Amino acid sequence: MKKKSILVAGLSIMIIASMAIAGTLAYFTNTKTANNTFTVGNVAITLNEAPVSKTGDTWTADQEAARVTENTYSNVYPGAVLPKDPTVTVDANSSDTYVRVKVTVSHAAAWKAACAAHNITDLATIFGGHVEADWSRAAITESAEADTITYVYNYVGGENAGRLAAGETTGALFTSVTIPGGFTNTELAAIGTGNGFTMNIVADAIQAEGFNSVTAAFAAFDA
Repeated sequence: MKKKSILVAGLSIMIIASMAIAGTLAYFTNTKTANNTFTVGNVAITLNEAPVSKTGDTWTADQEAARVTENTYSNVYPGAVLPKDPTVTVDANSSDTYVRVKVTVSHAAAWKAACAAHNITDLATIFGGHVEADWSRAAITESAEADTITYVYNYVGGENAGRLAAGETTGALFTSVTIPGGFTNTELAAIGTGNGFTMNIVADAIQAEGFNSVTAAFAAFDA
């Protein structure tokens, strides 16, 4: 950029010099002004899930009730099926967007140890009803310090390969979380040490304009 600026300046000086040699010139001049307004795209999303209640040993999601941003599951046990349907919706006045969801599970070391003891090679198999055609796993990251494991999924469904317009929804990333039936009480206690394990779900959105894919969009997002 600096080289280009120097070159332009040099050319300007040469032109002015040649004009001086040729004598004084009169110019016909005219000035027009155009006022341009630039607006920044608006990206807005909502992440929520159906509220869950428990009767006896069974949890049920109420799909007719107002959706919520958090559910709590108490006294879980091996084999328990916990309804959970995290869904992203693009707000009505939003620009077109690409969306991804990050699912972070706590007590990662205990989870991995229990899974390994029962020949479960992928912890994410506890996510039930996952629609592979609409979601693509983009990354798995672990933090030894925080004792967490995070699964990152890009939304790639719909008619436009993941590009969502205002008012459109991703559909649920998954519809349930299942505690493996083979887990022992000791293993489950290790997973729930303290106040129990948590599953933190975060949705990211980025404008679709200027990107030809969700992968390219979130590469820029992370950069």
